[in-house]
Amino acid sequence: MPDKFSAKVAENILAKGGNAIDAAVAASFVLAVTYPEAGNIGGGGFMTIFATQKSPPGKVVKLNILHTLS
Repeated sequence: MPDKFSAKVAENILAKGGNAIDAAVAASFVLAVTYPEAGNIGGGGFMTIFATQKSPPGKVVKLNILHTLS
């Protein structure tokens, strides 16, 4: 079962002015230690980012961060 530590770290990042990406990355680092069966730093995934403040506003960026074997 996930623990409260990653949520608390993400909350602290947001409270100190970080954005949602900062909070998600920080939470994933904590989960890699406290709940490794949920995934870890070496895994891959997908991310969709909707820009609200940077140029150009409203731009959507989709990232495929799955790893491949070479």
